[in-house]
Amino acid sequence: MELFDDSTQIEAHLRNLVNVSEADRVNRWSIEDMGPRYRSLSRGVVGFIAHVRAIRGRFKLGQDERDDVFRDICSGLEKERDRSFGLLSWMR
Repeated sequence: MELFDDSTQIEAHLRNLVNVSEADRVNRWSIEDMGPRYRSLSRGVVGFIAHVRAIRGRFKLGQDERDDVFRDICSGLEKERDRSFGLLSWMR
């Protein structure tokens, strides 16, 4: 992991975070909406970049659910069978 506290770099990362997070919203929020409070709060931000070294996939297919909850999940997937991409058969 790399830490950084350069204000220009932090500004770029915060703007990117806000833009990505707000992209699909109707009433998008922007950093400018914070007014002068943004400058005050952003001074306390320490940025970091995490380098992913490995990924291990895990499948949680309802094995820890109570029987009644599992049945409800399967029932919902039954109704969406054309969009569930075979998930129901994997779970069963």
